[in-house]
Amino acid sequence: MQKLQDIEVFENTEVEKFLENQEDEIAYFVYEDKELIYWSNNLINVPEVLESSFYNQALLKLNNGYYAVRKKTHLNKNYIALLPVYYEYNTHNSYLKNGFPPNLNPLFQTKFSIDAEQGNFISNKEGRYLFSLVQTDELTINDSICVFISFLYLVGILLLAGYFFIILKRLKTRKQLIIISSLLAASLFLRGIMLFFHIPDSIYSLYLFKPHLHASSFVFRSLGDYWINAFTLFLIVYFIGCFNIKRTKLIATQKRLNFTLGILMSCSILLGVFAFQQIKSLVLNSSFSLQVYIGSGIEFYAIGGYAGAAFLLCAIIISIRTITVKFQNLISLAHFYKVWILLLVIAAFIALFIDKFIIFHLFFIAILGIIQGVIRYKVRRSFFYTLQVVTLILSAGYLTSLISIYSEQKEQKVRFAKAQSIMESNNPEIKALLETISSDWNKDNILLNLFQDPIANENLIKERLRDRYFSKSWFNYNIRVFICTDQDKLEDLTTGDSSNSPNCFDTFNQMLNSASRIGNSPFHELTTYKGLSSYIGILSFITKKYGEVRLFIRLDLKPYENELGYPELLVNSQQKSEFERRYSFAKYLDNKLRYASGSFDYYSLFDAFEKQISSQAAAQSYFIQLDGYNHYIYNVTDNYKIIVSDKKLSLYKQYIAFPYVFFLLFFIFLSIWSFEIYPWHFEQLHSFRQQIKIVLIIMTTLVFITAGGVTLYYSFTSNQNKYEEEHNEKIKMLRRELFTNLESSKDLDPHFNPLLKENLEDYARILGADINIYDIYGVLLATSRSDIFSKGLLSDRINYQVLSKLNGHEITEVTAQERIGNLDYSSVYVILWNNRNEPIAYLNVPFFMKYKKFKSEMQDIIIGVLNINLLLIILALIVAFIISQRITSPLVILGEKFSKIRLGKENEKIQ
Repeated sequence: MQKLQDIEVFENTEVEKFLENQEDEIAYFVYEDKELIYWSNNLINVPEVLESSFYNQALLKLNNGYYAVRKKTHLNKNYIALLPVYYEYNTHNSYLKNGFPPNLNPLFQTKFSIDAEQGNFISNKEGRYLFSLVQTDELTINDSICVFISFLYLVGILLLAGYFFIILKRLKTRKQLIIISSLLAASLFLRGIMLFFHIPDSIYSLYLFKPHLHASSFVFRSLGDYWINAFTLFLIVYFIGCFNIKRTKLIATQKRLNFTLGILMSCSILLGVFAFQQIKSLVLNSSFSLQVYIGSGIEFYAIGGYAGAAFLLCAIIISIRTITVKFQNLISLAHFYKVWILLLVIAAFIALFIDKFIIFHLFFIAILGIIQGVIRYKVRRSFFYTLQVVTLILSAGYLTSLISIYSEQKEQKVRFAKAQSIMESNNPEIKALLETISSDWNKDNILLNLFQDPIANENLIKERLRDRYFSKSWFNYNIRVFICTDQDKLEDLTTGDSSNSPNCFDTFNQMLNSASRIGNSPFHELTTYKGLSSYIGILSFITKKYGEVRLFIRLDLKPYENELGYPELLVNSQQKSEFERRYSFAKYLDNKLRYASGSFDYYSLFDAFEKQISSQAAAQSYFIQLDGYNHYIYNVTDNYKIIVSDKKLSLYKQYIAFPYVFFLLFFIFLSIWSFEIYPWHFEQLHSFRQQIKIVLIIMTTLVFITAGGVTLYYSFTSNQNKYEEEHNEKIKMLRRELFTNLESSKDLDPHFNPLLKENLEDYARILGADINIYDIYGVLLATSRSDIFSKGLLSDRINYQVLSKLNGHEITEVTAQERIGNLDYSSVYVILWNNRNEPIAYLNVPFFMKYKKFKSEMQDIIIGVLNINLLLIILALIVAFIISQRITSPLVILGEKFSKIRLGKENEKIQ
């Protein structure tokens, strides 16, 4: 404030520059002769004319929260600074969250209160009371710090594991057994403590450890717990493999050897079955999809799930590798295969009575055992790593297949749940809008005055409701308004004859008996109206002339009409739609399409649907393939069907997890290999063959990473340019439409132009974006989305920085990046001219949904480029191994021949 006062206040440009350079959350306002001339924030509603009492309060409650007031006066100017203390929105969702601003976030979780009797008294420097903080016992969670602490825990565990590995290598057999047993007991004990008491808090405070993402049992209660359990199991299996069985009495005789071999193989098989069952649980019991093609912003959790599955799969491979390594010199390969196959056959027989699908897991475990046997018994050491990579490729392929199969099973359950939800409830966004409407009309003085005599003003009330509250946003619904007393009868809707009609009150009361109320609003949702969304609103008034008078509003969904999208910014989090954007759905009643939503065209393919549906009419639910979509048909009754559709998955999308899984497996085994050879066999890296492999892998990886980065940059810029061009074309079209009828600013004022709002809503539907019009002073004239302003998310003033740029008329168009809560969006401002070439208003088009669509498309592109590059890098790894083998094979032959050369003997000629 002092800096603002110290500038040359007589120069408006100096104040303007100061306001433009403010990057903090403090809102600055300047009044000159009590008239608002400058503002740095267009999210807050403040008086246009300075009121002496308004800013005298120490704490102001405004449209989006509480602000501490600081003010200065110099000559005829008043400088106001509003410091945000606590944000409080009328709507709560992922974008709009109540709470303290970041710079005021307290160490402990506290409740905000304006009751001086509660909590800790907070005052300004003059000693005036501002607010109170009611402290709770919980610490405020800082996600970034918690992530850093969790990373330190992980590093510490890895270092500790490395230390124990080095110790075990140097110990004798008995001490090895003691150390390994102690580690096993300590790991299980600490894991139990973590599960029971949720410690450490820094880890369990992360969203990764909440049951919202995954929960299947007490042990696997979150995705984070799943990952820790998988990692712990992997470490246990690895450390058990460090035990030197050759120096124990377990193999002293042939019987003991066979018994020990059988026990270890049985444990390995049980471990494999357990691991694959947990992978199944991961897919089925997670709230997110493990198929990363969706582009829903939760790919991080999917990759975290892959990491857990990869550790489980590595544990299986390590357990089998351990058996082959420990018994390599004790039994023959035939003996190994004989016992291995026998135990797997017994396990498969048992699986027939439990779950037949386990047989596939056993078959894959058998393949892993065969490959590990070949590695240890049949191939030269130089081919060990090549066959291990083949093992990883097969493992990644099988795990990806499991993810695809289980995801398909999960999808069927999800579709069934969605069909049930469609049948039992209707669009929650419409419910949110109804709650907003009922709240708004309680503040509508014109409507309240008309309700004083509802019978005489019946037509005016209906007109007000239709124009103000149920206009173009409700084009999908048939809207009927009834006003009646307790003696009136409801007219027949087809003939208009009321002689045989039932009592108005009784008719609607009967409907309400089977309806459910929507929140605290006077609207009710009809639950017995087959196939179509239907709502009833009721208002009751006591008048002197007519006694009790009731107003009924009936909203019935029209057959086959797509809903107009409602911005998520205005929808409460508890009212968000459960239907993901990728799904389309439809309702068929009496063999007629009654309602459809989404990208699939049900109407044009109705005949094709009828042919496929009629052949399976007896089934309650089933899938059909049609026009590139996978359709789930749910028969509610013989005459009522619900269809939930999604695009059919290509083979690429079904196996898109393969490169992620392979690289995770490869990284785990590369880490193990690097750790095991250092420093005892480090010289292997200096062989010519190994050097060629490493150089080829590094070069190809760098090439593909560079190419991927360039591709992403080009895709981003081209996509951004495409959206900007699309926006500009639509705005040009809108300007042309408005220009033809503009004479003065009155043409853009709803008070002088009653059709303006309706026209703006039509234009907004064409544009797919909202439209706001401001006068040349920056005050809102008209809007196609009044809810943004009535809910206090934006003030009725234009962005001041934009206004200052457009005022000179040298720039006719400005694109600004704006923010409401946590929602960032692009907003375009242009000057509107009348037919006399005079500027009369400013047109603003905020692209809420377009900006979200742009981010979603970019996310899909990033995933696509990443997937392709990962596949190419895998191919490069395979090619690198093949080329290194081909190049170095002659050199290996030469080395072998030279080693056989002896003086005085006849030497073999090198071919």
